[in-house]
Amino acid sequence: MSIVSQFPVEWLTSADVQRGGGTDPRGNPLPGSEHTVAPVLVTTQSTEEEARTDLPDTSAYVLAEPGADFAPADVVTIPEGARLWPHGRFIVNGDPGFTPLGVRVQLRRI
Repeated sequence: MSIVSQFPVEWLTSADVQRGGGTDPRGNPLPGSEHTVAPVLVTTQSTEEEARTDLPDTSAYVLAEPGADFAPADVVTIPEGARLWPHGRFIVNGDPGFTPLGVRVQLRRI
């Protein structure tokens, strides 16, 4: 059971995640990785309590299945679809919140 499964399928989408690979000992960039997380719910709102503690430049939220693979500084691309959710390129803003019901990720538009 997850929070995402409680929403209609028409409200769900996917998220393409790009993660940097860091650098080698000489400072040369290492190859990164890409993966897709689905299904996800993308929204511009959170609960009032969460909004008081969120980072102020957060522009969207992703809710995903438990164990979804997000990390700080990942670049997340949300496809355009039915104008139900924010779309475009975002960066993970802070640490993802992992709970038994799913993952909550704050995003900042880039």
